Amino acid sequence: CFNIYCQGSKFNIGNLVLYRLNKNLGLGRIIRIIEVPTSKSLDAEDTQFFTKYKVFFNNNIIKITFPIDLVHFVFDVNEKVVSKHGTGVINSKDFIIKDGTISYEFLKSDSKVVQIYESEIQSKYETLIETLIKRQKFDPSLNFLLKYWANLFHTYYTSYRVKCITNSRLSLMPHQVNVAHRLAEEYFSRIILADEVGLGKTIEAGIYVKEMMARNLAENL
Repeated sequence: CFNIYCQGSKFNIGNLVLYRLNKNLGLGRIIRIIEVPTSKSLDAEDTQFFTKYKVFFNNNIIKITFPIDLVHFVFDVNEKVVSKHGTGVINSKDFIIKDGTISYEFLKSDSKVVQIYESEIQSKYETLIETLIKRQKFDPSLNFLLKYWANLFHTYYTSYRVKCITNSRLSLMPHQVNVAHRLAEEYFSRIILADEVGLGKTIEAGIYVKEMMARNLAENL
């Protein structure tokens, strides 16, 4: 048995372990002890058993394995973990062993120190980038570019300046652009367009309406 913390006999439910044959599986937790009979006898006391363990790893991977293939995992001091008490760090290099289960001194995010068992530790703390890399959840390059362009255009059209005039198919006049800027830079603006006939009041209103639609600020037209 590679569990040096259980008096050399066996692992316990809740122990955190690594799989010696594939450590890329990451941290696992023993969730069940399986006693398999190696021989049968009419006398139950003479029946021989060997022990296997059911281990739950990340990404919902479950393995049933022999104890020789497992290594009891021990956290280092200052290592950040997520527990039932929240996120915090292992506060001391010394730990307590009770019935084959490790108990750590745990410093919570609110600076309180508590004693927790390894069965209460849910996982190592990982940043979002580390989680994405581990799960390899990356978009194909085309999807990435589409999302990038969509975000770029959204930012472009929701800024405080008028952007719709840059993609207009009309030849705009200076006074039309000036009116559009005045309208777009004011909240809840109310204005009467009273230019002379032929100076483009419809175009001025159209620029403003298009700008508000691009900013998701136009509910009723």
